[in-house]
Amino acid sequence: MAISGNGDAHGDAMCPDGSHAISGGVDAGSDQAYVVASRPTPDGKGWHGNAASYYNGNPQDVAGTVYALCQAD
Repeated sequence: MAISGNGDAHGDAMCPDGSHAISGGVDAGSDQAYVVASRPTPDGKGWHGNAASYYNGNPQDVAGTVYALCQAD
């Protein structure tokens, strides 16, 4: 997920068909950003993440990543 300078972004990591998320996480991508939310998707088939950038000065874009650990149904 691309986080614009002094902004926020959200994204989902989805599991393959026939599996569901048993865990997951978010890497904000920089020490100039922080994780706002990290939780299963409502259907349990992936992981949802939200991160925001708080850089003071010249805003920088940050690339964050959402991960899902999946298990077969």
